Amino acid sequence: MSAVGGAVAVSGHLDGHAVLTTQAVRYALAAGLLAAWAAATRTAIVRPTRRELCWLFLLAATGMTGFNVALVAASAHADPAVTGVFVGSAPLVIVAIAPPMTGSRPRPGVVAAAVVVVVGAAVVEGTGHADGTGLAISAAALGCEVCFTLCALPVLRRLGPLSLSVHACWIAAIQLLVLGVVREDVVGGLAALDAAALAAAAYLAVAVTAVAFVLWYTAVGRLGPATASLFNGIVPLSAAIVGWATLGVAPGPATFLGVAIVGGGVALGLRSSRGPEVTAPTGAPPPESRPVPAPSAGGGLSPRPAAPSR
Repeated sequence: MSAVGGAVAVSGHLDGHAVLTTQAVRYALAAGLLAAWAAATRTAIVRPTRRELCWLFLLAATGMTGFNVALVAASAHADPAVTGVFVGSAPLVIVAIAPPMTGSRPRPGVVAAAVVVVVGAAVVEGTGHADGTGLAISAAALGCEVCFTLCALPVLRRLGPLSLSVHACWIAAIQLLVLGVVREDVVGGLAALDAAALAAAAYLAVAVTAVAFVLWYTAVGRLGPATASLFNGIVPLSAAIVGWATLGVAPGPATFLGVAIVGGGVALGLRSSRGPEVTAPTGAPPPESRPVPAPSAGGGLSPRPAAPSR
């Protein structure tokens, strides 16, 4: 979540460029990096079933492609603070929806912690202005953010965090490339990328996608989606710190107050969890953590082992 928050400041270097095309390159690069990591560590990339491909397509369409499109569209109708407050409300929605999906009940302490985290995130973000369209698009961005976690639950158990991230990234890359062809000058957009934009795209691909995706889905599997969602409150904090370091914009008193509230909410949620939610089977570790035979001379993906999928 710290890496994701840092993306807020870094993404500013993509202003004026072909956003959809650049995001497609970002996800394609991330998929390649994750596949290379899997090969280097001799980790099997699990093949998704047709049903799992549907979930992966939905995940990429909402939590990745849809989320990026919503952020771009919202910027014309709402201040970033407004959209940030909407997206920062994701823990409340996840806490309400995730437990029934995992066969558990919402924990009152975690629900209370989610409320505290959302309040703290709103204090950090501050207030802003938006028209009706901006509010609607910001609400759509919130839905996409929630789907990024919830759409992973039906497949995370079998595919595992690494395989899930690889497949979601290449699917999102194709989706964004298709949109880029329709809406942008793909070739001209790529040629116009300067050093700052390329560096920003590289950071998004490595830290915010390849690394953060695997870490996030690992946390969801171990902590449960409701508890893990509390850490969304770190995003505005990280954004404020990175903005201070890179843009010289010092946080005001409200930022520090919001940071304290978010920290208290996360601590409350972890204390109230009393053990992880049931999202992954106990016993054998996920396939990514087990050694696999070397690939055959013919190449290709390894046969499907018993691993989570998304």
